[in-house]
Amino acid sequence: MNPNHLIPLLSPDCTDKNLQARFSKWISVDLLIDEKEFDGLISSCNPMHLISTHNAAPKTPFLVDKKKLIKVYSSYISELKSGKLPAFDDYKKYFYLMISANLDGVFIRKIGKDKQGLIFNAPLIEVKPICLVVSNVDQSIRPMPVHPDGILWGLRFSFPQIIQDAKTLKSEQIDFQKHPTGNLFKQIRSWIRQNTRATPFIIDSKKVNHPVRLGKNCFEWINNHPQIKKSSICINS
Repeated sequence: MNPNHLIPLLSPDCTDKNLQARFSKWISVDLLIDEKEFDGLISSCNPMHLISTHNAAPKTPFLVDKKKLIKVYSSYISELKSGKLPAFDDYKKYFYLMISANLDGVFIRKIGKDKQGLIFNAPLIEVKPICLVVSNVDQSIRPMPVHPDGILWGLRFSFPQIIQDAKTLKSEQIDFQKHPTGNLFKQIRSWIRQNTRATPFIIDSKKVNHPVRLGKNCFEWINNHPQIKKSSICINS
């Protein structure tokens, strides 16, 4: 029985190869915004379905409520603001998401006896947590997936430009104007341009504007970030 009636459960005789499309040429934007800005971003995107790849909400399998996500993100930012390092394991299952304007082409499949996973036959916006890694060799700053040596940052939003059909194996360009989720990604990028800035890091007394985005509300507290305080960089606020 599938308790989530919004995402269909595949029948046992359905093979993955007939449904799992492939995606390539991803466009990504990295950002850190505060809790009010995050609320504004999520609230401005309609329609929007939040799909947890870590199945963060068992009562509604693989779907996350907007208000719950905003609450979790707000708690994460609150700790950074206060100079405390968040226990990332408490947050990570909510920060690995897929976002879609609708649930067409999204399926639940059984994996073994007691586990379930997802199959995507349509392009979705991928969301992942990121950190910043400062090189001691050339003092460069690189955003990458979260790991112990990085400075906890915010989220990466990505969307593919090419889809390869699972059945025909033909590839085609995704029209962002015509595809509902592609258009949603355009809305997100537009919001980010209006409400964030390229981050003006100071490295060895030199100001370097980095493409990673920082919410305008973050400038008043970002240098209180516990890992930035201990690093060789700061933000020109």
